[in-house]
Formats: sequence, structure tokens, C-alpha cells
Amino acid sequence: MISDERIMGFVEGEGCFSVGIERYVDSKTRKSNKRNKIKNPCVALVRPSFRVVCVKEDIFILEEIKSALGVGQIYIQKRASLNPNHRDVSHYYVQSFEDLCKIREYFASKLFYTKKGEDFKKWAEILDLIVRKEHLTKEGLLKICELRDGMNTRKGKTKKRSIQQVQSLLQHPELRFIHNSEIDSSLNKSKAEFNI
Repeated sequence: MISDERIMGFVEGEGCFSVGIERYVDSKTRKSNKRNKIKNPCVALVRPSFRVVCVKEDIFILEEIKSALGVGQIYIQKRASLNPNHRDVSHYYVQSFEDLCKIREYFASKLFYTKKGEDFKKWAEILDLIVRKEHLTKEGLLKICELRDGMNTRKGKTKKRSIQQVQSLLQHPELRFIHNSEIDSSLNKSKAEFNI
């Protein structure tokens, strides 16, 4: 079994604590003739996640990490067939909110040596906001955006949904916060949603 120190080394080198803010648009009409009960749903989702990446040949390391943490999935991204200069990549990915809470619990007592520790603290704070249901308020969603914008910073890298885009969505006159079950029971309860 892989040691905690080796897990920490891989996470600090190839891991990522991230939070995405995405738009969810009702796509049921393409799959069936039924629509959700909400008229013209356009919903923003807060999606925290955790992942570790390595080349496909080293997938056994991700399998050991998954076994040690007890949660998540492993996926293979086929890149070599698209470009001969690239290699296939393996991803250990955790997205379920319950599983993310287990990941937070595991890393809370660990010592980080790199900036990844600061990213983890902000990521854990975002999970706390979601637990307290503050992600269902305008102020809470903006706080999540501020924390997210301070994470995983690289020169030239931009976020998909900037805080300015989220602020403009929050100004919409028909904005109303809703519960996940009103949109799609298959959506994970960790996701923050607001309908505009």
C-alpha cells in the first residue's frame, strides 16, 4: 500500500483541488419529449473536484492512491492518437460531494510544502460554504468566486467563468435560487444552482 508521504508527493506535484462554475441548460428535450418543470432553466453550478494526473504507463500509482483514499474514479484520456507528440494520460478524479468531504478530511491533517497547501485551504473553505448552504446566496456565490480565483494561478491562465460574468448573471431581474431536485434528480447535491 502506498504511504501518506508518497500520496502527498504526487498530489503536490500532479494534483489539483479545483472549483468550476458552469452553466447547466436543460437538455432533456434532446433526450426525450419531456422538459423540466422550470421554464427556460439556465442554472449556474458550483462543482468542486479533486484530481491527480500522470501518464498512462504510471496508472498503477493512481490505482494505489484510489485504494488508499477509498473514493473516486480513474479515467484514461487518449491524446496520443490525436497528436504523435503527446502521450495518453490517466486521471484520478473525485467529484461526488460526499467523497470530496472524505478527501478534505484526509488532507486536513497533512503538511503541504508547496503552494498546493494554500489551494487546499481555499478549496476546503469552499466546501464549508457549500455545507452551510451559503452557495445558494448571491454573497456566498461571489465569495466562492473570489476564493476560486485565488487558486491554481498560473501566468496567462484564465478562469472559464470570471467573477465579472458571475456578477452580471447575479444582476438578472428574474434570478431565483432553487434546489437541485427542481431541475434534475440526477444532479449531485453538492452543486450550487440559481435559475435565471
